[in-house]
Amino acid sequence: MATADAISTFDLTEREIEILEHLNEGLRNQDIADRTGLTLYTVKWYLKQIYSKLYVSNRTQAATKARELGLFAESVKIATRTMASIRTNLPEIVTSFFGREQELTHIKHLLIKDDVRLVTVHGIGGMGKTRLALEIAHQFLPVFQEGVYFIPLDSTSDNPLIQVMHILSLAISEGLIVDQLGRYLHNKHMLLVFDNFEHLLPYAKELSTLLEKTNRLRLLVTSREILNLRGEHVVSLSGLDFNKDNSAYQLYQERAKLGTTEFSPDEHEQLFIHKICELVGGMPLAIEMAAGWTSVMLAEDIYQRIQHNIDMLTSDEHDRPERHQSIRATFDSSLEMLSQDLQKAFIKLGVFHPEGFSLEGAEVVAELSPLDIKQLLQTALIQRDMSGRFKFHPLIRQYINTLLKSDTKLRIEAKKAHGDYYYDFSQRLVASLYTDNFQLNIIDNFRLEGGNLFLAWKYALQQGYYDWLLTASEVGYITEMAGDWQSSRKLFSETLQAIPENKQLLRGRLLAMLSIFEARLYNLDRLEKTARESWNLLKDSAHIYDARTAMIYLAILKTVMKDNEGAFDLLDEIDKVDIPAHCQPNAYVDSLHRIAHPLSLLYAGELEKALPLLEKAHVPLWSEAVIYLPECYYLLGMEEHAHQLLIRLFTASLDNKNHRLAQTTSFYLALIENDRETIAQGLPSKLIELTRMGFKYKFIAQNAYYYGVTLLMRGLRQQAYYSWYGCLSLLDYLDEIALQYQYALQMASHLRQRIPSQATHLLMAIAHDDKCPESIRIEAHKDLAQLLIEPDVTPTKVYDILLDNM
Repeated sequence: MATADAISTFDLTEREIEILEHLNEGLRNQDIADRTGLTLYTVKWYLKQIYSKLYVSNRTQAATKARELGLFAESVKIATRTMASIRTNLPEIVTSFFGREQELTHIKHLLIKDDVRLVTVHGIGGMGKTRLALEIAHQFLPVFQEGVYFIPLDSTSDNPLIQVMHILSLAISEGLIVDQLGRYLHNKHMLLVFDNFEHLLPYAKELSTLLEKTNRLRLLVTSREILNLRGEHVVSLSGLDFNKDNSAYQLYQERAKLGTTEFSPDEHEQLFIHKICELVGGMPLAIEMAAGWTSVMLAEDIYQRIQHNIDMLTSDEHDRPERHQSIRATFDSSLEMLSQDLQKAFIKLGVFHPEGFSLEGAEVVAELSPLDIKQLLQTALIQRDMSGRFKFHPLIRQYINTLLKSDTKLRIEAKKAHGDYYYDFSQRLVASLYTDNFQLNIIDNFRLEGGNLFLAWKYALQQGYYDWLLTASEVGYITEMAGDWQSSRKLFSETLQAIPENKQLLRGRLLAMLSIFEARLYNLDRLEKTARESWNLLKDSAHIYDARTAMIYLAILKTVMKDNEGAFDLLDEIDKVDIPAHCQPNAYVDSLHRIAHPLSLLYAGELEKALPLLEKAHVPLWSEAVIYLPECYYLLGMEEHAHQLLIRLFTASLDNKNHRLAQTTSFYLALIENDRETIAQGLPSKLIELTRMGFKYKFIAQNAYYYGVTLLMRGLRQQAYYSWYGCLSLLDYLDEIALQYQYALQMASHLRQRIPSQATHLLMAIAHDDKCPESIRIEAHKDLAQLLIEPDVTPTKVYDILLDNM
């Protein structure tokens, strides 16, 4: 039987090794079944697993590959004897290895495939490329019969093959080095590990030639830059995981203990250690450097200082390479790999929001060509995500921002180019509202670029570009549809405080947009003020529709708050004002105005009056208002009508990728299709299914939360609990613990005003639950103290409280 190390290296089970040994004896499948007591079907199933793990396609190839890898008893003995006579130069590993399970498995599987000869571990400096390569090399020692050798390249400028010759104690004669080495390694089963190859990229072709001259040689290379060789398999490293298995936290903890034997972090310290790991993007070198300050200061202090000063990340270990003595030195050495012009263009990219940028944005703002972008990707200075956008590692962004701040001329150029580009972008967004067939992909574009648009907005405000803001203000409708209410409210409010009082039209438009966000966040008093002020400023202008929108939101929220008389008086007031013929509503405004009266009637509980108006409204499918007709059917007990319409709307929501419509239709379908005993399982299942279909879970959860608030305010308590239960269950399923408790705390604040006893129970669950982040538990304790209640033993899951009261 093979050794345990050999089995684990290839993820083969002992049963699979047993079947492989029978294959090696030449037994047929039925004979193997008789020997092992398995059925013929099971033997065939095992063979498929073996072929997949060894990357072969038939019995003969499997047996041959197993013999080569030393997986049989006799082969292991031979390999063991051979290893005893092999001089390997692998350095001893003196540090523990954390995480990287996925990368380890992937690289090991690549290196045993017959058609893979060269694997490059690629990433920025400090990402742990060398440590990963050494871990793999040590695991492969029993596999490569002629040896595994480590070739460090950071301190040489010579042909790396010369260093290989020295390590293998081979005499160098006249002629090409690659020919001499190729003859020696021609049929040898050997692994060569080249570390830090980015210093010697002109010699990359030598590796390709060497592989052509050998049959069984494998090369594992670490490099900050891709080699660009045929047959090169690139494995790019990102940071250690700081969300799931917490390998980043484990690394921090081990390194911290080296500096102080008294390291025993309490819950508060643990919270900031996780924050540090996230702040440095899981970069192993940065984590080690941050942990090195543990003997001097608390984790919270380390976190605060790193936020403002990347030079905190230094090392006093004398055995580190010079480029790894600080994060700045690490990044400086990467930047020096670029031409002067490309360095400047790269630094300009620091003007973008942390959410990233598009290829078009990089071309316009930083004047980078696609080839330039490709080089930045190959040097690991930027990363490309699944959506096709580009981002920085958070520490690289912090690094280039310090460089951008130190170059005044470059910073001014970058900010101006960024502002101009996103002004044009905002105009394209606004123009889309006036097209005959408004498409929801506009919302997706905003979600990708919203952070950059807001940065450009703040730049325009700082520069006093008030005409820019006047024409861009209508983008508020887009931000509302995107669900970006909190940050939009903050931006529009800050803008109003900063602009001169005499900018009346701009103030009116900004107030109208701000009113939308106040309404969405249920701030009735502030909404009353902003909506009426906007109405007074704009009712005689070409922007009257913006003011009408603000007043309609005020009327609708009044019905939610049970001020039905005030709401209908308000609607009558705005209907009496004539609208000039040249004023045209955009798609958002037109949809809202169509639904204003029937929606107010629905919220006021006058369902019979609302129904015929809703049926005649003809609301477009992209508008969330389309849900109110099936809701009215449902509340009137016309469940079959509601069900048929909901099915059609759900299909439309999938076709149009409308997350709000998808969530609300799922909600009502769950109410109709499940009885009370099964709805607690039915609704979360539907929401989970939406995330599997590609909908963003944060938007689904947010919509479920806010919809529950509206239902609660309308007096539909049980439906509100259902919606909230779906929100919390979805986040629990996705292991989004912090977001789950954050929403639970907000739910408790709404319940305090209406159902104090339920708020108390929910706050107790939050305050008592060990899984809840400390900052949220502290807030729950404060709320309980205001209620003069001490927390007691409560259910461990916050949504149990909602479930108990459905």
